Amino acid sequence: MKKISVNLGSRSYTISVDEGIAERLPGEIKKFKKAGPVLLLTDTNVAKIHSVTYKKLISSGCIPFAIPAGEKSKTFEMAGKVLSYMMKNKFDRHSLLVAFGGGVVGDLGGFVSALFMRGIPFIQIPTTLLSQVDSSVGGKTGVNHPLGKNIIGAFHQPKAVFIDPAFLKTLTNREFLNGYAEVVKHGLIRDAALFRKLENRHDDIMKRKPALMAEIVARNCAIKAGVVEKDETEKSLRAILNFGHTFGHAVETVTGYKTYSHGEAVMLGMRAAVVAGVHLGITAADDAARMFEYFKKCGMPSLVKSTTAKVHSAMFADKKAEAGKLNIIAIEKIGKAVIVNDPDSDAVIAGVRTMINKG
Repeated sequence: MKKISVNLGSRSYTISVDEGIAERLPGEIKKFKKAGPVLLLTDTNVAKIHSVTYKKLISSGCIPFAIPAGEKSKTFEMAGKVLSYMMKNKFDRHSLLVAFGGGVVGDLGGFVSALFMRGIPFIQIPTTLLSQVDSSVGGKTGVNHPLGKNIIGAFHQPKAVFIDPAFLKTLTNREFLNGYAEVVKHGLIRDAALFRKLENRHDDIMKRKPALMAEIVARNCAIKAGVVEKDETEKSLRAILNFGHTFGHAVETVTGYKTYSHGEAVMLGMRAAVVAGVHLGITAADDAARMFEYFKKCGMPSLVKSTTAKVHSAMFADKKAEAGKLNIIAIEKIGKAVIVNDPDSDAVIAGVRTMINKG
């Protein structure tokens, strides 16, 4: 088992990565249970695909609540339904919420646990690559709004994260690549050696070899944990984790969250951010070429059927914009990212244009 500590004082917790840990989850969760009931939040797909684990958790005493699968469930309305269920069924301040699923379940579960009784503990059991390497770590919770993604939320750290790389075997290629964008991002912003490994062992990673995936997932969790420890509430350093996201979130907004997965939008956004970085004189041409080559190898999604003006405008609705000014992340060199406050608009627009289908 690989264990990664997230050191945040009284909010510290451990991320456990181990193939087969799913079988031991009832015992692991029991360590965190108090007097109140335990809510098992999942979605309809996870309840079916991981039915053995799901039923085992229910048999251990967890009370299930399954939301419809997909980004459409990450809303105020759905959060209200979960909260109403908890109130009607006498959950209390001693209750525990277990989020068993992908990023939507984890974000919604964390948000609900932050609101209920002004905050109850929760545990993350991420089942997708995106949630394992990104959204389950760091305490960001929230819901979407038609005018922007993840603008409404709270920082609420989990009590523990349990990751079983075996869950990744059930993902479609598109779902796997959805999370892989964040893996690539972590290498580019913080770990040149990781990015080199991704380049050299791309085929083995795409085959999802268990030992290799456990290593990759654990390394990504450690990278994110290290950043979160230094800047828990994103006042400075943590912003580098948004590489490609200001561009990508704009893509999701103008397409109504229906056309692209989060990872696909981020992949488009990372390419746009590299272009902007080159225009700003921050990113070297040879590094840009190397990144573009690997983005292509990963399978760059189709371009956005919108206009440069609409996507550029949507970027200002992103929560990382301040006082009407953008903040973007650029790659100074592979393995090192920098925050660019109020970048030159021509550079940003040049990046946006690379995402737009001009036809």
